Amino acid sequence: ANGISMIVFFMFMFLGGIFFPNHLMPDFLRVFSDALPSTNLNDVFRAVMIMDLGIGDMWRELLIAGGWFVGSLVLAVRLFRWE
Repeated sequence: ANGISMIVFFMFMFLGGIFFPNHLMPDFLRVFSDALPSTNLNDVFRAVMIMDLGIGDMWRELLIAGGWFVGSLVLAVRLFRWE
């Protein structure tokens, strides 16, 4: 499980626009990358810290990241068992 989680983590990092910009990706990867929570959180952090925008200006990105959080939480509660 540790190895698989590291693969998923690095996939989110590379496809999330953290190590290199998303506009350099092919179109089919860019569509997938735009839906990842790391891409949206990265955009929010960059906008708030560098472009001096408020958190309210980035509501779409926060909504996508929040949807990932809620969806992951629901899956974890439904599928995880201490057995």
